[in-house]
Amino acid sequence: MVQSERAITRVALLDAARSRWLRGQRLDLNSLAVEHGISRATAYRWFGSNDRLAGEVIASMVARVFQENREATIGNGAARVVAILRGQLSITQESTAMKTYIERDPRTALEVLTTHKYPVQRTLIQLIEGLIVEEVERGNLALRIEPSTLAYALTRLMEAFAYADVVTGRTASLEESTNVFASLLA
Repeated sequence: MVQSERAITRVALLDAARSRWLRGQRLDLNSLAVEHGISRATAYRWFGSNDRLAGEVIASMVARVFQENREATIGNGAARVVAILRGQLSITQESTAMKTYIERDPRTALEVLTTHKYPVQRTLIQLIEGLIVEEVERGNLALRIEPSTLAYALTRLMEAFAYADVVTGRTASLEESTNVFASLLA
């Protein structure tokens, strides 16, 4: 039975796309629209392009994993921030879905993952800034720069370590990244 266009929502289509992405499948608005019984026009109105859909899927995964890391990490201050960033980076580097996505089209993947045009980077910056502000407000972290600037710098460093193999051909270790994050937060 084909679902009516009113029965499927943007959120449901995003969930279906997330499932595909996690299985390492290519995201395609046309096939998602057909599969879920909605018009291609509706799917494109909701997401704009396959790359924008990928950005939303990945941003949602980043947010979920970040929240899980926050909840699972004990401690406070710089040590807590570093531990959460390390956990996030570790999951990113180990993700089979992420590896498959990047291998399929590295140039497009890096654009989706690391530029302001897509929600992935913006989401990570906001999450990190929120974490930093929380630690500052609790009196666990003193900063010499604005939280937004530090969050941006930490995000860019995470990107550099997460995708170093694609960008430079160099494999970055979690230990290296942890040392850099700790140095910035000291």
